Amino acid sequence: MALPLISRGQVLGALTIQSERESAFSNEDVTSLQTMADQLANAIENARLFEQTEARAKELLVLNDMARAYTQTMDVEKLFQHTFTYTNRLLDAQNFYLALFNDRSKTIEVRLLVEGNQRLAPPEPKQVVGNGLTDWIILNKVPVLIPKDVEKEMQAMGIEFPGRTAQSYLGVPMMIGAEVIGVIAIQSYTQENNYTNHDLDLLSAIASQAAVAIDNALRFQQTQNRAQFEAVMREITTRVHSSTNPEAILKTAVREVSHALGRQAYIELTAEEKKLNPGALRDFDQFEPDSELPDSEEED
Repeated sequence: MALPLISRGQVLGALTIQSERESAFSNEDVTSLQTMADQLANAIENARLFEQTEARAKELLVLNDMARAYTQTMDVEKLFQHTFTYTNRLLDAQNFYLALFNDRSKTIEVRLLVEGNQRLAPPEPKQVVGNGLTDWIILNKVPVLIPKDVEKEMQAMGIEFPGRTAQSYLGVPMMIGAEVIGVIAIQSYTQENNYTNHDLDLLSAIASQAAVAIDNALRFQQTQNRAQFEAVMREITTRVHSSTNPEAILKTAVREVSHALGRQAYIELTAEEKKLNPGALRDFDQFEPDSELPDSEEED
């Protein structure tokens, strides 16, 4: 006798009962045992739902913890690390990368690269030319889930093979409104079907929060750098205006700009000015910078 295990209209499996005697079961046995089978199916489904609910509650807790961590820092590097840490708590992220996209220069820069749970030095920034999975996600502004046959799927998408092809891949864009600011991706080099549509939803939720936090931090950093640079320029202007001697003005300008930018500086006068101030450019280009500033603060 074989009885279906049905719960909420869905067949979960079957319960089979066997006997070595002929005609061991009657219609009454079928009816009574089917009732038991229905109860068993409901119990199994309830247990499954409980497990799913418990898992969803844990996922929500991790996402909430991540949101709190994001609000506690404006340090971009810490935000990158938070993104990996919480992704790894929810998904298999032992092979992970986070890349930022510069729309003005059309370049991709990997800011955090992890392989085998070991942080590696990121590769050099590269131009977006559409021949990689990261490029494809940025240009199309949609996530990519390739559970298996990654090489075959990449070929169908017109994407070149990297040096080492994953067995399964999941990458999602980091969006601010309709603009892509980067990509978060995870991959497995050993397991097919390592990621599901639910994993895609989770990574998209992570990317959504990460995009806002990272974008805010980058803007804050730019504002700070600009404010610092403008303060230095005001100081230089004040010092230059405090003198009426052309040679002293030029020396002060070159020295202060050199020190502020951490670079050698010089002033080139026109031929007419050189005639008017023949001694004004004796050694002005010899000032060495005595302090280093971040590249983001450099100005022409």
